[in-house]
Amino acid sequence: MNSQNQKLCSRCKKSDFTDFSSCRFCSTPYNWVKPRPQSAGLAGLFSSPQKMIVLGIVVIGPILFTGRNLLIRHVLNSNAQTFEETAAVLKNDPSNVEALTKQAEALAGTFLYLDAAEDYSKAIAVKPASAELYRKRAKMYEYGGKSELAKLDLEKAATLGH
Repeated sequence: MNSQNQKLCSRCKKSDFTDFSSCRFCSTPYNWVKPRPQSAGLAGLFSSPQKMIVLGIVVIGPILFTGRNLLIRHVLNSNAQTFEETAAVLKNDPSNVEALTKQAEALAGTFLYLDAAEDYSKAIAVKPASAELYRKRAKMYEYGGKSELAKLDLEKAATLGH
């Protein structure tokens, strides 16, 4: 006898293993409820594309989002440290090209492209023959939406050489 075919009569409360549609003891008709399919464990969890999408959103999404936040926090902290270091150097020597360049790179890392372009401009004022500084400022202008200024800087960098 198979326990899946076992039926319990709602009236006389007796178990029946027959395939009859009514209780063999009291003739009460059975209310058939289809047996639930047994879970296939994790294999059943990944059985459909919809379940995979939900799994990705619910389980993996927060992990990636948290990782992204940690990365942003790390970048901001390292840029804050760079700002402190360069501010100390620039306080003593406002024309220090290396400090201005590091500060501009830190500003670019925090998506402040036009502020970074200002620092590159200060560095260019000190070292006007540097094609590299013009190229870096052009990139900041481009990212900041100032395409015409970027084009002028790239032309100037080309005339100064590689």
